[in-house]
Amino acid sequence: MRNFRTLDEFEEEYFRKHPEEIDDYLTEIFQEYAEDNDSGALLASLRVVARVRGISEIAEQIGMTRRGLQKALSSNGNPRLENVNSIMKALGYCLTPTTTNQGSRGDSNMSQKLAPAKVPTPGKILSRELEARGWTQKDLAEIMGRPVQSIDEIIRGSKQITPETAIELSQALGTSPEFWTNLEAKYRLHLVGKEKKEQDIARKSRLYTIAPISELIKNKWIQAADSIDDLERQVCDFFGVSSLDETLQLDVNFRCSEHREPEETSRIAWVKRVENLAKQQAVASFERKKLEAAIPEILACAKQVESIVQIPKLLADLGVHFIIVPHLSKTYLDGAAFYLNSNPVIALTLRYDRIDSFWFTLMHELAHIVLGHQGAYLDNLDALEENDEERAANEKAADWLINPQTLNEFIIRNKKVFSRKVIEEFAQNQNRHPGIILGRLHYYKLVPYKNLKPLLVGVSPILGNSTDNFCDSKLDIL
Repeated sequence: MRNFRTLDEFEEEYFRKHPEEIDDYLTEIFQEYAEDNDSGALLASLRVVARVRGISEIAEQIGMTRRGLQKALSSNGNPRLENVNSIMKALGYCLTPTTTNQGSRGDSNMSQKLAPAKVPTPGKILSRELEARGWTQKDLAEIMGRPVQSIDEIIRGSKQITPETAIELSQALGTSPEFWTNLEAKYRLHLVGKEKKEQDIARKSRLYTIAPISELIKNKWIQAADSIDDLERQVCDFFGVSSLDETLQLDVNFRCSEHREPEETSRIAWVKRVENLAKQQAVASFERKKLEAAIPEILACAKQVESIVQIPKLLADLGVHFIIVPHLSKTYLDGAAFYLNSNPVIALTLRYDRIDSFWFTLMHELAHIVLGHQGAYLDNLDALEENDEERAANEKAADWLINPQTLNEFIIRNKKVFSRKVIEEFAQNQNRHPGIILGRLHYYKLVPYKNLKPLLVGVSPILGNSTDNFCDSKLDIL
């Protein structure tokens, strides 16, 4: 008959009396395992903790038999990682890798830092101790000379264990006062950490409601941040507010397709990005009459795609900010026109990276300014709102690009049969790029959209230096 106790049994008895030390013990054994890869020692230690917590209960939680769990944690056991992870979860822990600096061992070693997934209240430990002794709350209250209500509040966790109470509990239960003060401290720290995590989640949720954070980061308008404080600060700086309590609003006349409802937060973010970039530009003073007089000079760039590169400087010299910012998801914007102080801002998205779309959108937004339209306009040219200002801007843009009478004669003369040669010759006579003529014929449905698409050259390579995050943007080519 065996008349001695094993080390495992000594450890098991110790941790039954001092369960508050299990956290540090598990962290230490995983750190040792990371250094020496002694799986036998690791399993032996896990076996001790599992016995303290209850082999049968853990086996049931992870879907193993009691015998199977004991075998997995035996000295000859070789459990898979997922089994170890399941066992740790059942014990109330999660495995989180952290980097360690072990001097001569190098900086690349990894250890498992264990964080309790669930921290028991000191009252829970006290309740188990009373149950093991066969005592009631009333018994302990009489021993300590306390009201039963006080003991009940400690067990329910509504009353903290003070140093004085810890001393009385240690005298009544044969433990150290530090045992109870440590339990209380760990539990309160856990509550603070849990509350902070919940607050961080709520704050992050609010941020993602206010702005399309993922897209702001993807477009490098703000930087990814681990700290919620840093992320909030960046968002406030981006929107030009001192606090997120300030309401973010745009007083704009926005148009969109009835079938593709854009998100207001994305629209606000897009306009703010345009505003922020415009504020960095130096432009001349603005006079509306000078802009109107310069329209022919601007249109002279519409003959060759390469001439588009001159547009930003032409407009800046006329006191007009010219910005290209790709549209955000679900906004379906083509362009915008509004004022920043006394200077107009023309913004394009190049949503359709085609020469015809570029020129019509540019001239549509310029028409808003030349015609003296007040306010701000965010335009989806696929689905403009029916109003006098939009109709006037559309008509002015169309007439500027192609003389309506000349175009009508061209259509009648060719009897609705348009070859590439015919279109190129007409474009040459009008000092326009053939893609601009083809785009109009597509719009009138006189030429199928699939026909002659090579004429619809892209403009983004020409305007690369003027495009926000050009290398990272995704433009539609249709």
